[in-house]
Amino acid sequence: MKRWALLLLCGLAACSRDAGDWHQQAQELIGGQEPRSLPAAVLAQATYCEEQALALDSTRAETYFSLARLYRARGAYEDETRLWRGLLAQHPDLNEAYAGLGASMAAQGRYNAASRAFQDALRRDYRTAQVYLQLGNVYQALGHVQKNLSSAEAAYQAALELDPNQPDALLQLARVEVALKRPEEALRFYRQALQLAPGDQGIRTELAA
Repeated sequence: MKRWALLLLCGLAACSRDAGDWHQQAQELIGGQEPRSLPAAVLAQATYCEEQALALDSTRAETYFSLARLYRARGAYEDETRLWRGLLAQHPDLNEAYAGLGASMAAQGRYNAASRAFQDALRRDYRTAQVYLQLGNVYQALGHVQKNLSSAEAAYQAALELDPNQPDALLQLARVEVALKRPEEALRFYRQALQLAPGDQGIRTELAA
């Protein structure tokens, strides 16, 4: 009898919680950490809390952003895409969400759709080094079409203009130069990348090749 009473009380307590309570609990579980670093059980619990928050109030942008990061950490990219679309349906002027949508689509190999989403972000003046880097990666993945390699080159150069200390952008740019058959340019970018990340064995291997 006591057990049933306890379960009833727990159920009533859950029912009395509002969206803010669920969101707050999720943030306490995350504790300021990167979601990918959380134990699987904690990640699942935090996801459940944010899903409850969203079910109770679908207008809170902070819930969408938090839940999207949790979905990304779990590899639930289709759920993440659905979430970004839901947020943009309510807030089409929320520029950062276009970049999130692009990243989730790129993770699924939907590169053409991802490039459109990243371009939407850029057109709305959400111009960050990360967006240009991700757009460059998308174009590079579509490199079987020659013009996409040139677009990838331009995107990586734009990323480096915003933040020149990006070994990954330099590495990717070097790979594009190799694909464009410009070995001297590729060599220059490989060396710059290695200067920024001297312990990166992958860069050393590609540079040697």
